[in-house]
Amino acid sequence: MKLQVEVPLETQDDESSGKDTSSGKGDASDQLCVRERRGSVRQEGREGTEDAGPADGEVQEEQKAGGEEGSVKMEPPDGGWGWVVAFASLLIMTLIPVMSYCFGVLFSRYLLLSGTSSTTTAWIFNTQNFLFNTIGLFVRPLSQEFGWRKVAITGTFLASLGFGITAFAPSPEFFFFSFSILGGVGGGIITPLCYVVVPSYFTRRRGVANAIMGFGSGLGQIAVPPFLRVLQETFADRGATLIFSGLMFHSCLAATTFHPVERHMKPSRAKATTESDQDTKPPPKPQTTTSTSSPKPSIFVRVAKSTMSDLSILRSRRAVIITVAWALAISSTLNFLMMVPFALQDAGFSLDFSAWCLSSLGVSSLVVRTLASALTDLPFFKVKVFFVAGLVIMATSTAVFPLVGSQGWLLAVSLGYGAGLGTIAGLNTLVMIDVMGIDRLAPLFGTTSLISAITVLSLGTVIGIIRDASGSYPISLWFAAGMLGCSVLLWALMGRATRWDKERMEEGRPNL
Repeated sequence: MKLQVEVPLETQDDESSGKDTSSGKGDASDQLCVRERRGSVRQEGREGTEDAGPADGEVQEEQKAGGEEGSVKMEPPDGGWGWVVAFASLLIMTLIPVMSYCFGVLFSRYLLLSGTSSTTTAWIFNTQNFLFNTIGLFVRPLSQEFGWRKVAITGTFLASLGFGITAFAPSPEFFFFSFSILGGVGGGIITPLCYVVVPSYFTRRRGVANAIMGFGSGLGQIAVPPFLRVLQETFADRGATLIFSGLMFHSCLAATTFHPVERHMKPSRAKATTESDQDTKPPPKPQTTTSTSSPKPSIFVRVAKSTMSDLSILRSRRAVIITVAWALAISSTLNFLMMVPFALQDAGFSLDFSAWCLSSLGVSSLVVRTLASALTDLPFFKVKVFFVAGLVIMATSTAVFPLVGSQGWLLAVSLGYGAGLGTIAGLNTLVMIDVMGIDRLAPLFGTTSLISAITVLSLGTVIGIIRDASGSYPISLWFAAGMLGCSVLLWALMGRATRWDKERMEEGRPNL
């Protein structure tokens, strides 16, 4: 008998620590989110106790082995081939998401010599990030149709191809096709898929596996910019781009390890299923709701319905604050990282020094991100307080960056910015759970990604327009700092938003 296991791809495992963050970190808003579960837009496929199996979003089907002997539950390997997948994801996360961080280092010289306006540069960069965030909405249905491996190989191939042909760009406008479209779509496919595939192979060791995968992202930010500078000095801009594109193509080989988890499932002797268990835990629901005679809805219809259901979470003011504040923060961050090489060269610093600033930022971000995730279990650690503190540090660093003139101070500010970035990156998912509850994580995360994509494309291009109109990089950076300041102000309203949501539920208003 062939066992079919469905692992929904809505699960977002950005909690690289792999801990059960649903316990013990809530406040009054946690009780409020319990009342909202009745209106949750998605069934996660499991109820009841923690010993029912894997973490949220994974659905395990049980198979009768011998009536009298009880039930045999199929579970992920929690190792074995899972380690291969984890290290393959480390390679992918080292090479693919780093495209955005390397944009200024690799292409700033070409764009400046070509006389490209800051507005055009901002459009190229932010279009890539817009597609990178938006395309994630299609990853789950595509994987259901074609499987993990085919989707992963397609994503890595498109990202690598787009980066490679950028080396032969005849004009800056060609970047919209090669870097923005191909790179954005390819990176937007493979990155969220890694966050879903790796946890699907693990249960008890999920935290270690997520740490291995997440280490790749930090490693890319630290090592790739100075590595590209060495390649540029040796092989010029075009040669450096082609060599790194060749390295990116190795991600296609890593993507071939994304086997269906069913192939590596192992039987585990579970306790006999009692009648009380059967009463509290309903059997798995069928994967399709239509009869055999009814036509199956197209993939576009299914994605549209799922997206609209997720967007209904914006009825909550707490969700609006989280979504808008994160969208402003991520848009400011991406444009700050993009503008650093341009601003430093305009101030008379070398491109080598720009690469070292970005690497220093990456080191600080990786260290603090790891520590922030590890400290969340301590009783004194308040997730919301530290998250807002990270935003304040980033806003201050962005505002101060154009005011300092020495290399030492610029490196120090870069380290400070990285510390703030690591804090919010490590606590982003945890603060969503802390405010809204774990049952609302999936729709909130998807909605936040969509709003972030729109914000990056709109406000990111405004930063470029400001640079062209004023002729000043400091003014553009101060605008980015203002965006972070707005995020802090929004979080200051969280208490009032929580009370409003509570009153809304007490009045019996629907929460769709």
